[in-house]
Amino acid sequence: MSYIKKKIKRAKNIHGNIERPRACLYKGNKNLTAQIINDDKGEVLAYVTTVGDKDFKGQQKIAKGALLGKTLAKKAIAKEVKKVVFDRRHYKYHGIIKSFADALRAEGIEF
Repeated sequence: MSYIKKKIKRAKNIHGNIERPRACLYKGNKNLTAQIINDDKGEVLAYVTTVGDKDFKGQQKIAKGALLGKTLAKKAIAKEVKKVVFDRRHYKYHGIIKSFADALRAEGIEF
């Protein structure tokens, strides 16, 4: 199965709603971006990025992932989001993705 077909197949099964919005993480070469999205309305409930933020400067990517998870969890709890659907996209559950997910769980977000 090609990469595109796998991506489309995986995306069909992951959908966030108001009770359980979707938490997704994007990994770039230098920066990370995380969002909590309500797919029913198409709105972003919480958004965090490492671009231009001084808290993330000088850290390794795994540490950035953990700090990003903690920050996103605090913003989500402020918006009364306790449960999410975790969307790891095409990334393996390893390294940055794992540290991000563990930080979300440690702050009280369930998935």
